[in-house]
Amino acid sequence: MSSPPPATSAMLVAHKPKKSHPTSTTSKTRTELVAAQETYGRGLAAVKQNAKDKKLRGNLKKIELRYRDATTSAADAELLRPESGPGFIEAEGELERTWKVSQTQIREAVDVATAEKGFGLDLQFGPYCADYTRDGRDLVLAGRKGHVSTFDWREGKLGCELQLGETVRDVR
Repeated sequence: MSSPPPATSAMLVAHKPKKSHPTSTTSKTRTELVAAQETYGRGLAAVKQNAKDKKLRGNLKKIELRYRDATTSAADAELLRPESGPGFIEAEGELERTWKVSQTQIREAVDVATAEKGFGLDLQFGPYCADYTRDGRDLVLAGRKGHVSTFDWREGKLGCELQLGETVRDVR
């Protein structure tokens, strides 16, 4: 009887499947990829075979992979855009303008619990620009005349408030 060959280090390495990101193209079915390409794609892919330079072909391939990932990411982000449902005002007719709806009209039209969540801000330092944090909990407000404040709008609590004494044009 012959003994089995000695194990080498290459034979002992276990091949683990590479985990993919939930929005990566490897986790999508072919129909999902085609639908994303039709909706968000940029058109026909560049012809890599016509490029004579090896480096150029490699760069074109990388770019096409980035475009494909971008189309699938755009298709995934579509789920995060609720165009109807809570939080939106729908016009009843073609001629109705939703920007003419006042806060008091909204407060009268919603249920009591939602109406109690409403709050008013007395903003005295010029036009303001606003931005939310990524989780949507905190709000930062910046006035043109230098007033900057953070605000937890769900709790109604002021985080901090600064008077810069400088012109503020944008906030991020």
